[in-house]
Amino acid sequence: MSRSGWLAVLVLGSGCVTVEGSFVPEGKRSAAFDLQCSQENLEVVVLERKDGLSCDGSRIGITGCGKQVTYACEGSTWKRSSKVERAGN
Repeated sequence: MSRSGWLAVLVLGSGCVTVEGSFVPEGKRSAAFDLQCSQENLEVVVLERKDGLSCDGSRIGITGCGKQVTYACEGSTWKRSSKVERAGN
């Protein structure tokens, strides 16, 4: 196997997950429902990043259709952590 092939195996096999990767697409579907807004109109913003073997302690902000909401990762589960509000509040 080439050197780059081994590097890919090491990186992909390390078990690390990005915050965005652990949230999307399931979290985006929930946010679309919570905001009553299509997924295509949602913007995902990482508020606090805790990459590693789980997303525990990470926070994501979602805006769309003039509204916003935040989600927090507890263990390896994303849960809504704020009320839906008008964006910019």
